[in-house]
Amino acid sequence: MAVTFLVAVIFYELLMNTKSDTNPHILIVSGGIACGKSTFTASWEGRNPDSRVFCADKAVHELYIDPEVGRQVAAIAGKDVLSDDGSVDRSALRMKVFDGVSLRESLEALIHPMVREMFQQACSEANDEGVQWMLADIPLYFEGGGKFISKADYDSNLISTLVVACSETTQIERLLRRNGFDKERSESILRSQMPVSEKILRADFVIWNEGAEQVLHRQTELLSRTLGVLRM
Repeated sequence: MAVTFLVAVIFYELLMNTKSDTNPHILIVSGGIACGKSTFTASWEGRNPDSRVFCADKAVHELYIDPEVGRQVAAIAGKDVLSDDGSVDRSALRMKVFDGVSLRESLEALIHPMVREMFQQACSEANDEGVQWMLADIPLYFEGGGKFISKADYDSNLISTLVVACSETTQIERLLRRNGFDKERSESILRSQMPVSEKILRADFVIWNEGAEQVLHRQTELLSRTLGVLRM
């Protein structure tokens, strides 16, 4: 893991030689379910208040509150995924999505362009504010082939990827404890996602979140200092 981090640092130093003076650097945060992405981004924000964080899950949540979006989702997944107020019942939808690949792809075709537009707006605002770093918490970034952030829209030299990772055993334990899923359901969810080991191979940086939360915070601080974000 230390070798992975050092190689990533070398890569980053090469990347920074061509950095822009105006656009924010985009750090794409990904990883498997229950690996600790939200914990990492919160840790980053606490140490780097001048950075901005865009969370794809929160963006989807905002969209699902809109009754108009709810009607479009219901046309794909059925009216039983709607709450009484017309918003999307995420729990009901989640149960269907994990059991159907074609359904998931149809929903992604509907929702992803909306989320991408929200991200572009967030980046534009960050640019206007002179923000140096923009974190994009995108859980299924690699599953989508890296298409969420198009290199045609952003300077590819200003885009890096980070994976928050842990063992599959720990993922299942957290899903059992945190979400109340049974083991069969947890394993089904993991099978629907790209293995964390594969994401690690594709990432520029890795945060290993297997132990105590303090260890994650220390890695976050080290990464911040390495990237020159956190002042000494």
